[in-house]
Amino acid sequence: MTLARVASWIMLAAGLLIALLGMGLDAVLPGSEPGLGLPQILVIVGGTGLAVFGWLLRNDKFRRPLGHNLRANLAKTAIITLVTLLALEIVLTQLDTGTYFARDLPPFAGEVPDWFICDDEGCRYDYAKTVAACAEGRVTGRDCAVNQAGYGDADEFVRPPAELARRVMLVGDSFTQGHSADVGKSFAEILDAELSDTLVWNTGLAGSSTRDAVAAYKKFAPLLQPQLTILGFYVANDFIDNQYPVGSWLHVYRGTGQRRIVRRYKLDRWGNPVELSNDLVMHFHARRREAPASDLEWALGSTRLGTLLLRGLDGLAEAITADEFSRQTALTRSAMADLLESATALDSELLVVIIPHRDKLETVSQERAAITDILQSLQIAHLDVTDALQFEDYYAAGEGHPHWINSGHRKVGEILAACIENYFSAGSLSACDQVVTPQR
Repeated sequence: MTLARVASWIMLAAGLLIALLGMGLDAVLPGSEPGLGLPQILVIVGGTGLAVFGWLLRNDKFRRPLGHNLRANLAKTAIITLVTLLALEIVLTQLDTGTYFARDLPPFAGEVPDWFICDDEGCRYDYAKTVAACAEGRVTGRDCAVNQAGYGDADEFVRPPAELARRVMLVGDSFTQGHSADVGKSFAEILDAELSDTLVWNTGLAGSSTRDAVAAYKKFAPLLQPQLTILGFYVANDFIDNQYPVGSWLHVYRGTGQRRIVRRYKLDRWGNPVELSNDLVMHFHARRREAPASDLEWALGSTRLGTLLLRGLDGLAEAITADEFSRQTALTRSAMADLLESATALDSELLVVIIPHRDKLETVSQERAAITDILQSLQIAHLDVTDALQFEDYYAAGEGHPHWINSGHRKVGEILAACIENYFSAGSLSACDQVVTPQR
């Protein structure tokens, strides 16, 4: 096959692709109206014309008038293709059909603080830098209540005395850390206060996934040697967070105490996590838009024809990749099995506290059903606190505030304190009526 025929096939394929994308333009291009509108007609006609020209180029009789110079023919083919694409881009731009990504973004007015660390050991505070930031007033409240290991615990993570026989380790996300509770009022701090003969270590941290919890556990559990390990699992976002690598967050501040947690990874359309540059994350975060996977995708998605291509790839990926929640469930199961294996190796009993979504207290959500099934199949003891939190006054007021306030933490702390007492007295979590203990 000659190069000229290869070029004709490429032009034919490009034209057909553009025409096919044009047929579904109203479904894939932001701002397009349903139905056969002018932008859609132009894209279909332009793609069809390019495809027809590519088909004709396959015929020797049609190529002959263009001349016998192979390089010249290839150049003409390339020029015609580029002119067609450029014309379509200009027309779609004039019609303001919208793009996949915004090109002009405002600067980010904030900072990624140096007092917070995220790496393959998970996320934590840098103690010395946090103390300095708190002294300067740049950080306040619970963010200042950290130990030298960088976690929100009044205890230092040092090897406990051998005679201290009751040891409990908490792992989890913002609920376990105590977000929205006053310092001293979180359920972890209530356990510390009410179980005076029990050492409780808390590695819970806002934004942590189960995978992050496992990383923190593997680092500190061999030092503590806990008899009981408690994981707080929040059904609203832990399945989602488990899709990303350990330590995948940036903690961003917009002034004193105004913290947001921004993921520095994103999933590409095939479900693979891609690490983003800080600048890319911050610029798109300023517009509250999802960041592109790369500068190349950003450049492509800021054009109209590039948007067509990316939307077409989205549709293809949706058709051929696994269901997103199935993927999340599989990764969550793997992380939970890893935590169980780590706890079992230390002869520690594992208890998972299922933390419900505030807006779904009266229903069994897909997430609640899935985590219950995972824990049953792995034979992990679990405590669902949904029934105990049926009152709105246990939660922070307003939309976007899913966390417990002092009263919610108090309620969960009292339930857990009673269960822990029964566990140490009887030597089994089955002594707590509210804990489900699957038989192994």
